[in-house]
Amino acid sequence: MTNRTNTELKVIRNSAGRYFGLETKNETINARFIGESIATIVVEDRNAGEVRRIAKSSITAVSFRGSRTVVR
Repeated sequence: MTNRTNTELKVIRNSAGRYFGLETKNETINARFIGESIATIVVEDRNAGEVRRIAKSSITAVSFRGSRTVVR
């Protein structure tokens, strides 16, 4: 994992149960962090109303409290 990805994950972990914007290679969702494993994160997708497991490598950007962190 790159330092940029670690920064993204730090933002996600520190969201403290609040919703944030999560951009992946395929889609953008409004999500709430639930947990993580070595290669994936588990989030609640607010729009679809379901729990999703997303690969950490597929995260491209996170928006939280008006700021956007981008993985390059």
